[in-house]
Amino acid sequence: MAVILILTFLVRSQVQNLRLQIWPKNLPEISYPDPDMLTAIYQHLKIPLNVISGFSDLLIKGNIDNKSKGEYLKYIHDNSLSLLQLIDNMTDLFMIETDQVSILKEKCALHKLLDDI
Repeated sequence: MAVILILTFLVRSQVQNLRLQIWPKNLPEISYPDPDMLTAIYQHLKIPLNVISGFSDLLIKGNIDNKSKGEYLKYIHDNSLSLLQLIDNMTDLFMIETDQVSILKEKCALHKLLDDI
């Protein structure tokens, strides 16, 4: 248990240091991101990046049959799309939280809107 606490402290310290290095200093009105949020983002980014990196390494090394090659390429493709979607979502969230998105209010047919969803 003590080892986990020490590792957690070290990770949070590293996240704090990275945050100070990469967060725009010219945006003082925006608060720094929460270390727990950054840890969650890291975990969501890590999985698709590991898949992309691992399977592309296997393809580069060769000695893979065509069936496996197709599966590996699909894993890379799917995880690339997942990563892009995650980055889009984070960008949208940032823009909403910093009031860079305006809400357009207009009348609509609610039943039609719900049917479209």
